[in-house]
Amino acid sequence: MDIQSESFRVKDQYRKVLQFLKRVESDQPVDLKEMLKTYLHLFMLIKESLDTGNEEQKNESLWILGEFYALVVEEMKKLRSQTGLSEEEILMVGENPNFFTDQQWGVIEDTRKKMKRTGLELSDLLQKRCF
Repeated sequence: MDIQSESFRVKDQYRKVLQFLKRVESDQPVDLKEMLKTYLHLFMLIKESLDTGNEEQKNESLWILGEFYALVVEEMKKLRSQTGLSEEEILMVGENPNFFTDQQWGVIEDTRKKMKRTGLELSDLLQKRCF
């Protein structure tokens, strides 16, 4: 795959993630399964780019990863402000199946396992790149 196509895939997936965030912020309904699938796919594309891409693709993917991290930090601040909960308390809610339907919880657990595996692989690639 050429550089333009690879960079486009990561950017396009990031745009999809941003669209989900906008819908959530405007209280529009979102399909949890599709949202988590979109997030996971972004991480998988970034991992693939860092693993097999050229230098420009890797730099673009790192930039998008940094932007996504900044968004997550900002969203966590908003949640803390809106709920009065600490970051730890918010994370505990996300780990409690009592707050979700059985179907939602299954999707969350499945995605969590895949993201953990992808995150570990991504971490290994980043360590190799930095050291």
